[in-house]
Amino acid sequence: MDRRLIAALLLIIIATAPGCLGSAGGSPGYDQNTSLQQGYAQYCEAIECLDAEIERNPENASAWFFKGMWLNNWFNQYEGALECYDAALALDPGDADVLFAKGISLWNLERFDEADDCFARACRIDPALAVFVPRHGDPGNRSESVAVAAGG
Repeated sequence: MDRRLIAALLLIIIATAPGCLGSAGGSPGYDQNTSLQQGYAQYCEAIECLDAEIERNPENASAWFFKGMWLNNWFNQYEGALECYDAALALDPGDADVLFAKGISLWNLERFDEADDCFARACRIDPALAVFVPRHGDPGNRSESVAVAAGG
């Protein structure tokens, strides 16, 4: 199965995890604590499976990539995500998806210059990613520099 499809499905699972998209006031029968516990259980199961796969096959760049995505999206584990992305990039330095995901984690850590570099490298490999580059609220709009570096 195409890794982008798997990544999209993973993001859908994360986004639709109980409580992730719930309204602020909740819905009838909505129990935020139960939903968070279910989401956390899903996270733990995913990390456990990915750790087992990485132990079996440390050369599996996709497992490192997906573990990084889970770490980035749960409990602000951005540094841990960066370690996973670096492991994946050591195996496949030209993987645009991993470079882009690393940029997101760097962005979350407010390491914007490093993030911009990752976004630019990813967009040079896959120009279609340029539309997903995050934008600053400041007038300089960092994504413009990314677009220029990517040839856009």
